Amino acid sequence: MAAGVALTLPEILLVEDSAEILSFKCPVTGWLAWPAVRHVFLSYLIHELAYEWAAFIGPLPKPWHHHRAAAALLKAARHNREVLRRGVLRRPIMIFGTTSTMVQRDGMAFNRLSDDFALQYPEDTVVIEDLFPLQYSVPRNRRNPDVLYSLPELALRKFRSAMINSGPFDAVANGLTRFLTARVKQLFGLQLPLERQGYFTTIISRNLRRFQLERRRFHRLFERANPRILLVMAGTTGGHAPSIQVAREMGITVAEYQHGQFGAGQPEYNFAPTLLASDAYRATLPEYLLTYGRWWTKKINAPLHHVVIGNPHRAESLLLHRKPLQAGPPEILIVAKLGEATKYLELAGKLDHHFDGRYRIRLRANPRDRNFGGHSSITWQGRTIELDCNPDFYASLVLAHTIVSGPSTVLAESIGIANRIFIWDEVGGPFKYPDQTFERFRSVNELIAAIESPAGDCPDRPEVDELWAPDWRQRYSGFVKQFIA
Repeated sequence: MAAGVALTLPEILLVEDSAEILSFKCPVTGWLAWPAVRHVFLSYLIHELAYEWAAFIGPLPKPWHHHRAAAALLKAARHNREVLRRGVLRRPIMIFGTTSTMVQRDGMAFNRLSDDFALQYPEDTVVIEDLFPLQYSVPRNRRNPDVLYSLPELALRKFRSAMINSGPFDAVANGLTRFLTARVKQLFGLQLPLERQGYFTTIISRNLRRFQLERRRFHRLFERANPRILLVMAGTTGGHAPSIQVAREMGITVAEYQHGQFGAGQPEYNFAPTLLASDAYRATLPEYLLTYGRWWTKKINAPLHHVVIGNPHRAESLLLHRKPLQAGPPEILIVAKLGEATKYLELAGKLDHHFDGRYRIRLRANPRDRNFGGHSSITWQGRTIELDCNPDFYASLVLAHTIVSGPSTVLAESIGIANRIFIWDEVGGPFKYPDQTFERFRSVNELIAAIESPAGDCPDRPEVDELWAPDWRQRYSGFVKQFIA
């Protein structure tokens, strides 16, 4: 972390508040290069300048990491062929999703973010999903049968990308990295290590090569499918910039459906004035943002039209999972952040040691933390810590008396369900949630003392309906009917 006081997001966003950052463009498409790396670069910068420890940024995947892709490719191609025979592609609503958000509903595979929307208009909607990276598991027995997988197209793109001369793209990538390196040195006194400079340069070059292939791919797709509205997840992060730009050029309305937290500390939904004033940058963003409730958009400046829909998965899950009468010791559920599960394990172990059976301690790790996924328990200094592996978080949430987490949607999801909700300031709590929406702690001893004391005040906590608007079906239908007959 850089020396000095931790910075706020508006201060960190000064890095992009320069017309020069808009001068770096893909040499083929002419599209801006900054969206190709913005999300990753700002995540790194935030950890360096505002968090207690550096960002977890894993290495770029090597070819052997994709050893499961071949079998999945065959399954996905076979599945797509069968689905396309039913003529599902040419429908007015197209949704982009990912298999990383799969749960079980009624004993069938169900995408908790996109399938509720899709099944509200089943005859008018087609879903195209990316397979969960590096696992490449093709879901079976799906409740929504009208899903296509992008893997065959992505494999073809990967092959074609390798055949492209990288020279012109490397030149732009090197130029943008040099600009960013000088910019953060000037603004913050932070020297980017050469290893990190190389990492960002590689990402930029790869994504710029991807841009030209994606432009052709999405133009063909949208011409063939002729959707009137495109719904995407994480549309403001830059990853969907090619599909969004092509769709908007072709007159297709683009909306992002909320998939997690956002607020004053989220760079994905807050931009520097230079970007807000740029037509070229705004063209990389969706036109609409479909939110869970009014509260979420009060502290963001993303130039999107806000439409309150509600949270379909939360609403439907709470109809299935009711909070039971307490039997046994109350439960403390600790929800870990990707890449930092070891620190949360230490926290869980120390709580388990202190309370020694007075509370049931469970740790919920991200499925991508390989040392934690798929196990029912894990050992910490001789103590067995129970792991929560339920694919549907709400099934676990209704059992919890107390929720402990870093900045995460989990915190807001727990309002109205858990008795107490704690945010861990050491892992970025003040940056993402600077107000008093949740009880706060910085150390294990602080947390123990707080749990053993009466609940603290949370004067900034919103009402449940402000977070989670009711009647999502009616709200979604009202939005969609503007664009389809």
